[in-house]
Order: sequence, then C-alpha cells, then structure tokens
Amino acid sequence: MKSFSFEQIQKAGARFDPEKALWFNAQYVHKLPVDILRQRMRQQLLEHGLETTDNRMTDAYLNSASELLRPRIHFCNELLSAGAYLFFRPTHFDTETLHKKWKEGMSAYFNAMATQITSAESDAADSVKQCIAAGPFKTGEVMQPLRILVSGTSGGADLMGMIQLFGGKETAERIVAALH
Repeated sequence: MKSFSFEQIQKAGARFDPEKALWFNAQYVHKLPVDILRQRMRQQLLEHGLETTDNRMTDAYLNSASELLRPRIHFCNELLSAGAYLFFRPTHFDTETLHKKWKEGMSAYFNAMATQITSAESDAADSVKQCIAAGPFKTGEVMQPLRILVSGTSGGADLMGMIQLFGGKETAERIVAALH
C-alpha cells in the first residue's frame, strides 16, 4: 500500500486496440501444441461432413495440415476456413492471377508434370522440384500457377508442404482437374 501513488494513474480512459488483441491471440495459437490444433481441426471437419474413416482424418494428416496452417491463423476456429483446400479439392480458382501469370505452353508442361509426379518413386515435393528444374520455365514463373492449380488460391500454406501432404497422386489429379 505504501508504494501506491495516484500520480502514476492517467486520467484518460483505457483504449482497446483490436489489432494488438488479434496479435496476442495469434501468438497464443501459434504456441499451442499440435495435438490441440489437430483436435480442433478434426471437430471442424466432422461438422463439415468428413467421416472419421476418411484418410484425411488421420492424426498424421491432421498434424501436418495443422503445422501448415498454424502461421496463417489468429483463432483456432479459422483452421478450416484458412485451409479448406487441404481437405477438399478446389472448385473455384483465382483466375485473375492465373491469367496474369500463365504463359504459352504451360498446359502441356503441367500435364507432363502431373504424369511424372504420379509415377515418381521419390516424394511428391522432390518430384515437383525436379520437374521445375528440368522444365522450360523459371521457378518463379511456375510456382504461382502451380499453387493456384493445386489449391485454387494465390496464397496460403507453403506450396511444397501442401504437395508433400497430398502426395504425388492427389497433386497430379488436382493439376489435371484444374487444367480441364
């Protein structure tokens, strides 16, 4: 009580800063154990109709998806909205960005990439990297269109992490479906 003084109290009322509160919550979510994120994601997926027997509901898949989405969310209830493309194939694509980045010959290039990564024995991300390195386009020219073909969006989780999560077959099927 002796150390208390009214001189240190400000007369103005406290100000609430929503941006700072959002940042604090994001820091909290980023430090949550993956088990908690996995449980929250599983619950959201069950609410959206995925069955518990679906291979996308395994602990390993959900852990990887949670890690990919962790840096992009502020609240746990954003897991599915931020990363629905990790569980459901895209039906809408960022066509505006795709048209800006698309170059002649990319359709054939991505079809060939899909064929190669389906039959590759190494992991999907390595196969994609090999295709890009051997292809006629620069890495920077390929990444954005590839991201849109695989996820439907021009932003989001790490592209190679997504491809690794999906595996070669799913990635190839997404590419082919997006091209047709």
